[in-house]
Amino acid sequence: MAKKNYTSTSSKAPLIQPVQEPSTTKLADSDSFVIPYPTLWLAALVFLLYVPSLKYGLTELDDSIFIRDFQAFNENLANLWGAFNRGLFDAVKDPYYRPLFSDSMILNYWLADHGQHIYLYHLVNLLLHLTSVILLFKLFGRLRITGPIAFVLSVFFAVHPVLTQAVAWIPGRNDTLLAVFVLSFLILSVDFVQTGKPLKILGSTLFLLAAFFTKETAVFAAPAAFVILILYLGRGVFEPRNLLQYGIWAGCFAIWFFARRHATVQVGLGGGTAQDIVRHLPLIWQYIGKIVLPVNLSVFPIMEDTVNYLGFGGVAAFAVVLLLSPKKDWKKLSAAILLFFLFLLPVLLVPASLNEQTFEHRLYLPMIGILLIFPETFFFNGKYTSGQVLVFS
Repeated sequence: MAKKNYTSTSSKAPLIQPVQEPSTTKLADSDSFVIPYPTLWLAALVFLLYVPSLKYGLTELDDSIFIRDFQAFNENLANLWGAFNRGLFDAVKDPYYRPLFSDSMILNYWLADHGQHIYLYHLVNLLLHLTSVILLFKLFGRLRITGPIAFVLSVFFAVHPVLTQAVAWIPGRNDTLLAVFVLSFLILSVDFVQTGKPLKILGSTLFLLAAFFTKETAVFAAPAAFVILILYLGRGVFEPRNLLQYGIWAGCFAIWFFARRHATVQVGLGGGTAQDIVRHLPLIWQYIGKIVLPVNLSVFPIMEDTVNYLGFGGVAAFAVVLLLSPKKDWKKLSAAILLFFLFLLPVLLVPASLNEQTFEHRLYLPMIGILLIFPETFFFNGKYTSGQVLVFS
């Protein structure tokens, strides 16, 4: 089937025709299978899986610091602004600058009756994961992934055991909160290129700033948007709407950089030596192994304690599946792989002297790149109907 041209030669028409919502698109012309109320199904699935986490207490690993040790800090609502002027763990000597995460803990402290009801912290984590799942489903729609496939990929994201740490561990919300902001930013960036509406670029700007002030990994959100727009969706690098976005992205980075520099005296999170980066390279296949073969998960993983053969098996499985898939779109496939590495890069850049743990919650955003590989495989772009894909999955 010939590839559709979404570029218009008319100056009055939008550069890209609006895409359908994923719940109404079809896998093929002969396939009319539609999933009714997909977001409600996703919400029910997330609640069913993670409601037991509401019974969990504290792990005494960072969560007790933010809830119990920071009680005096959380009591003062003025610290909702004060968090922007200090480090995360220490006011003046801290490499971590995450004010919106701190703000979420302050608000949760008050919601939980001065930190007395721990289940309300877990409930917030659950709701953040649910929001991320639904936003990811919407993003897949913007990327022209058909409704049933978008639903199946979102289910994988919702239930995958490697992401449990991000949901069940209270400080894991650093990654779920970041994902809410990054996914919203990506959706609105695509929408702005399609429509040119000022509210879209305003929204994407605000969400990008929120992502920056949530976690340092947001440095790679704008490059991820570039990959999606240029490589995955095939837009022009120098289109006026893209050029406007580049300037805004740079401005957001500058605001965050100078705010962070003013707020805290610290070593840079990207200050690892070349030796540190090389030493962390095994994390690439170790993390892939945990995604493809999630049987070696740990509540406190260390690179040296993680086996490599599962990672090699995971990489080999991807290679075989892609070799057997005749209808690959190499640009989209390259974009998916780049997104995985972009969001995983911070793990490789952390100096060994700063952090030796290889927590699995750090896969929350990189998982999106892995999921985007699947539509290019024979499982999803072959002879199967969307109903069969849903049943097999």
